[in-house]
This record gives sequence, structure tokens and C-alpha cells, in this order.
Amino acid sequence: MKNNRTIQQKKIEVLNHLTTCCGIKTVGCRRANVGRTQFYEWQKIDAEFAFKVREIDLTFLDYVESNLIEMIHQKDRAATMFYLKAKGRERGYR
Repeated sequence: MKNNRTIQQKKIEVLNHLTTCCGIKTVGCRRANVGRTQFYEWQKIDAEFAFKVREIDLTFLDYVESNLIEMIHQKDRAATMFYLKAKGRERGYR
């Protein structure tokens, strides 16, 4: 049976899968049955698609950062040091 999904339907499907798999491109593409080469081509030529992919990435980054901050509030030393190395460089933390 031939797959008759339109390009727009494929893009929506990829975006939905990216949302559920934390923005991991390989997994999202595999679940949507779309090649990664095609995915990256869509990002180059479709600004709206690229914007939505970026929004998914930023949403997950916000989630991860909030978990890191929660760990810092719980006095997790490793999380605190990681944060200082990442965000406190101008103060000498490396």
C-alpha cells in the first residue's frame, strides 16, 4: 500500500513526535518514517517548520534547566558545580 501523506502532514507528524521524544531528531524522524536528510532540508527551506523545531528544542531546554535548578535547591553539589561552571564563568568558575 502506497503512503499518500502530504509533505505538510509529514512535517506535522515529525513535529508531534519531536514533542514526545524531547526534540531528538533521529527518534522523531524514525517514528514519523521520514529521513533525517529530508528533515534537515525542510529546516533549510521552511522557516515556519524550522521555527517550530527550535521552539520544541527550547521547551525541552527550559524543562531540563528547571530540573537542574530544583536539584540545586535540594543542595545537590554536582548540580551546583555544573551550574557554576556553565553560568559562572565570568566569575572565575571553570
